[in-house]
Amino acid sequence: MKFEPKEGVRIDFLGKRGDLGHMLEEGKIDAFFLPHPPRSVMSGTTKARRLFADCKKEETDYFRQVGDFPIMHVVAIRQEIVDKAPWLAKSLMQTFDQAKQIAEGYYEDPNWSRLAWGRHAYENERACFDRDLWQNGFERNKANIERFIRYSHDQMLIPEAYPAESLFVDTTLDT
Repeated sequence: MKFEPKEGVRIDFLGKRGDLGHMLEEGKIDAFFLPHPPRSVMSGTTKARRLFADCKKEETDYFRQVGDFPIMHVVAIRQEIVDKAPWLAKSLMQTFDQAKQIAEGYYEDPNWSRLAWGRHAYENERACFDRDLWQNGFERNKANIERFIRYSHDQMLIPEAYPAESLFVDTTLDT
């Protein structure tokens, strides 16, 4: 996606890259943003580190401040497909809800993970937060989507902010 970054910011596509932890340590890059830190960062073989020493605390504080976690996944359907099958968007939302219910059932089983304290982590998260962090649907994620649009506009990824509803098929706005 082409866009003009803010003045003073340079963004380079790395393509096939080496280890980002080493690139950061060597000064080849100033920062990177990934959901999974490189092995060199996690193992401590580089001086590179996470931005926050206590990520869990920062994420919990963020949740308490804004009321939700950042959206994890987005499903997109081309408009021409929705035009041919108007029922598809709502059915797809219902399918994801059903799949989520099945997945949640696994977590209720203490044997769901090979991690020694997997069940404890699950119970701790449920006790820490007052609701499901990963809700499906438009209405339940509207504030999160609006925040994402504001961030995208602020970071100049989109030329203007627009209503969150404009991203969804009308039949899914009540989800």
